[in-house]
Amino acid sequence: MKGNQKKEQPVATGKQPTPPKKPMSAFALFRTHAFAEIKSKNEKMDMKEVMKMIAEQWKGLKEPEKEKWNADLKKAKEKYDAELKDYEARFGPVVKRKSRDSSNKSSEEEGSAGGRKRPKKGASDKGEGKSHSAEAEGKQARSATTEGKRGK
Repeated sequence: MKGNQKKEQPVATGKQPTPPKKPMSAFALFRTHAFAEIKSKNEKMDMKEVMKMIAEQWKGLKEPEKEKWNADLKKAKEKYDAELKDYEARFGPVVKRKSRDSSNKSSEEEGSAGGRKRPKKGASDKGEGKSHSAEAEGKQARSATTEGKRGK
């Protein structure tokens, strides 16, 4: 597109747009501000160290300093509430989706083999649980299936 041409409006697909996101906590607002500041001073510092510094700074803040971030949170919550009210007026109440964890738990509770479980860390590297002949049989079976695929 060139110049001041407007983008075409997307065609409605029948799906609702995503609802507004909840505001970040006061700490998260502080973290985003402090992260840029700390990272610019200490470019080679890894993420874990930066986050530790930010947490220490937050713990060291006095109540009047934290009130600034709580006021920002209050403004963000008001904005969110207004956006949510508008969204619900246009599209109806927000329908919460099931989390992935709850769907996995139900399949495990039913006893279904919903997915292959990973072996314990180090078990596959050391060959624990398998004899050498079982490993050789597995390799032979894999090579036989790949040879069958190549021939087709």
